[in-house]
Amino acid sequence: MRNLRVQPKQTLGLLFPVLLILGFASCKTILKDTALEDLDPVVSMHMGPCYGNCPVYTITVYDNGIVAYKGERFTNRKGTYIQDIGRANLKTLKQELVAANLWKFPNAFRSQIPDLPTVTIEYFEDGRSKIIRGKDGRPPQVLKVQELLEQIADSGEWKQQSGPGRASAEDYIANELIVQLDRGVEPEQWSRQYAKQDLRVVKRLGPNSTYWLIRYNTNAMQPNDMLRTVLRDPDVLKAEFNKSVIGRERQR
Repeated sequence: MRNLRVQPKQTLGLLFPVLLILGFASCKTILKDTALEDLDPVVSMHMGPCYGNCPVYTITVYDNGIVAYKGERFTNRKGTYIQDIGRANLKTLKQELVAANLWKFPNAFRSQIPDLPTVTIEYFEDGRSKIIRGKDGRPPQVLKVQELLEQIADSGEWKQQSGPGRASAEDYIANELIVQLDRGVEPEQWSRQYAKQDLRVVKRLGPNSTYWLIRYNTNAMQPNDMLRTVLRDPDVLKAEFNKSVIGRERQR
């Protein structure tokens, strides 16, 4: 293993050039309707918001080489995109994860710079997972994993995923859904079953309307997964992402 005192971006340039040049240049054809929920994750990273225009997104690498990118805010890709980095590149990434030995680190690091985004990395191995969350002050091994995943996020030929849960790539609001509840369903009581997702009812969309605006925590459940979950709820007749004002104007 190379000296971990080298700055992460410098280390990355030495460790991963073949993966990025050869792997992403020959990206495989991907089925647009890949069911991500049926795949086994290897590692994921959520880049949280900051006080400025920091990109907010989640990238997840799966055990078959598929990578999912879910853009939320201040990114060039909003919605869910996928690509295939190939088995050889996946093996290289796994080797780096093993070398990092994330299990030895605490789950959270106290920040001294509150303006920075919170980065959450989750590593999956042998039926268990390890979460490491923090802003500054994280060890070089963790920073290197972050840099590897950032480089994957910024490279390759991404394909927007179609099928249920796909929202407009330009105007959807990731943490808000508009749901139509069945007649007789009490929205506040209905929302309690999604306490783990920090779901709350924001407002009713019109007098006597059965449509409600709800908001939830995208750190607890990713947007497309949340939409699919709500759509399967027997008390929900319809559900879709809320859209920005610009998006609504575009549809008129």
